[in-house]
Amino acid sequence: MRVVREDEMVDALVDEAKKIIAEGIEARLEARDRSAEAEAAADRAELLGDRGDDANHSQERIEKIRRHTIS
Repeated sequence: MRVVREDEMVDALVDEAKKIIAEGIEARLEARDRSAEAEAAADRAELLGDRGDDANHSQERIEKIRRHTIS
């Protein structure tokens, strides 16, 4: 597990899958990037700061769906 740029995600997933097949899941878990969790949490916090807790406007969408299905 590691943090990669969005445009590298597919290649990284394919690469990791090949390594899991060759080395086994336990070896891959042991080889994980130990800073990845902290990096992901920092990225998430930054995005929440930029876009707020409801970046996808989920509550607004739920209310629209309810208005259309309840009426």
